[in-house]
This record gives sequence, structure tokens and C-alpha cells, in this order.
Amino acid sequence: MGASLKNLSRKVKNKGFVGPKYNGFMGKLRFILQHFITHKENIYYFDRSFENGLSQRETHGLTIRCISSYYDAIPYVNIFENSYYQGFTSGWESCFSWGEELILAFFEDRPVAFCWFQKGGTAGGNYCLPYFKGDYRSFRAGVLPAERGRNFQALMNHAVTNYLLRERSANRIYAEVFIDNVPSCKAYEKTGYKIVGIIRVWSLFSRAKPFIRWDRFFPKTSS
Repeated sequence: MGASLKNLSRKVKNKGFVGPKYNGFMGKLRFILQHFITHKENIYYFDRSFENGLSQRETHGLTIRCISSYYDAIPYVNIFENSYYQGFTSGWESCFSWGEELILAFFEDRPVAFCWFQKGGTAGGNYCLPYFKGDYRSFRAGVLPAERGRNFQALMNHAVTNYLLRERSANRIYAEVFIDNVPSCKAYEKTGYKIVGIIRVWSLFSRAKPFIRWDRFFPKTSS
């Protein structure tokens, strides 16, 4: 029982988002309610027409590696389990089986951030938007707890966007971010992502089939 409570405490502390809306006791309570009951997400997108000047931005020594199979992710499992909580990587094998891929960001040869991505078309769908050939979805992004506050999220966003545009021939990239996760929202906007709209996600203690509805929708523009 004590071990379970300790792991739950680590989960709330380490998986919880950073920023003014998640500080202190009320911030942690906010995170728990959003994680298990309901929350809103900003849906961002980056179009190929936005890429002018993207390659000139510096990543300041941060590099990325794309991992397409659970076998290749195994060497990093313990790092994430120790950084977050026991069980953090328990769903990774299923994610790879669904066609999702993992990107790890490295700084000075150590992993500092990560995100998952999924291609449109045959690799699967999504609960809020249809993704077609040439579309990519970036989601479940995060910075390891010990590495937060060093701008790694924005640097990774830039590197991942460059990678998907140039190596995967992406036409557009979508990203989903909790609306109260202010630092992450700013990191995407800094990279040049524009907002499509806002969705409301009802989990109601069931992570398998959340209920989704659009709260607001903003028509896309190319400028």
C-alpha cells in the first residue's frame, strides 16, 4: 500500500505539467481532475507553407532520434521509469503496434525530451480530426522532470517539425496540447504553429474511449 501511494505521488509530481496553472496543491489537484475527468486541448497545426526561416533557427546542440519499434526503445525504458514513475512506459509496446513512432531529443548525449507522432492515412486515425496522406500528428510530448525550464520543448518542436517536413515529406503537422499547459502552448506558437481550435475531452475515469467534442473552431489560413 505504501509503495502504491509513493508511486502515485511520483506520478502526480513528475507527470504533472509545469507552469503557473499547475503550481502548488491546487495546481496538482487541477492536473488530477483534468487527467481523470475532463480537460480542454488546443489543436495546433504547422503547414508546409510556414517553413520559410524554420531551418535557420538554432537547436543549440539538441538532436533527435526517431524510434519505430519497441525493441529499439528498450534501452531507454529504465531512464523514463526512473525519471517519471514505475509503469510510465507500460503502454509503449501497444503504441508501436498501432503505428505510432517515438522521437527522443538528446542534449549532451542524454535524453531530455520526447514526443510521439503518427502519420495520416493507413497508420491510424484520431479522435478529433481526420488525418490524410501527408498529414502527421504530434502528441504526448514532454520534457523529463530533471530537464524542465531549459527551453528543450521549443528546441525539440523545431527539430521534430524540420524532420517531418524534410525527412517524411509532411504537408502539415498537427499537435494537441492541454490548454492550461501554458509553457507547452507557447513552445508550439514560438515554432510557428497556428491554432485550429479547442476540444473538450471527457475521460470520466476511462482512458480507453474518451468522449470528445469541439469547443471552438478557427478556420485555417496559410498566413
